[in-house]
Amino acid sequence: MAVAALLALPASGLDLVREGKALATIVIPAQALPVEAYAAKELQYHIEVSTGLRLPIFSEDRELPAGARVYLGNCQAAASTKIDPSKLPGNAYIIKNTGGNLYITGKDSSGDPLDLDTHEGTLFGVYDILESNLPVRWLWPGKLGEVIPRTNTVSLSPDDGTVRPLLWFKQWRGGSSPGERVWLKRQRFGRSIQPQYGHSFGNYWTRFGPTHPEYFAMLPDGTRRLDPTSDPGPE
Repeated sequence: MAVAALLALPASGLDLVREGKALATIVIPAQALPVEAYAAKELQYHIEVSTGLRLPIFSEDRELPAGARVYLGNCQAAASTKIDPSKLPGNAYIIKNTGGNLYITGKDSSGDPLDLDTHEGTLFGVYDILESNLPVRWLWPGKLGEVIPRTNTVSLSPDDGTVRPLLWFKQWRGGSSPGERVWLKRQRFGRSIQPQYGHSFGNYWTRFGPTHPEYFAMLPDGTRRLDPTSDPGPE
């Protein structure tokens, strides 16, 4: 798997598309979080680009079509299969292939799926599957950077397992454009925790300037003082 996989067990293949025919449905909770709905759209999009076929997305409170199902997020069907992500850290997820269905259930939270602090284990699980089974690659932001192999058959054979992020804090300064934000999430950028941090020594001139000017660099004009062109940081 793309992150840190625990408990690797062999699993039989699950056909989503076979010889140009769609065989599966993507299922999300009846009251899906934004990240669960977004994960379904991402899976649907990549399968469609790969095969030309658009797998339907259903909420689990609707009558579901016959055939294989990919359950995303905290569906009741996942709970009935004893899948419980509640004790996992943010952005972790569980993958289970059983009963002819695939379950990708993550430790998720509400909020914009592209925000840094939204927990989105289900989405990361989908990206893991896309990378390891199609295999998809996202080389840089935008469609030109998408590498999605064309095929008429998609059969998923992921290992059952629980995946926890190796990094609790993964951030790239910048990444503000829509294309960059999408690409960063596909690279699993995000935070499981919210540490407090900032600039250091921002108030040192106020504290030590009058008594110890030698602590500070001499500016081009020969004086030691607060440089107005620098960022003083938090006081």
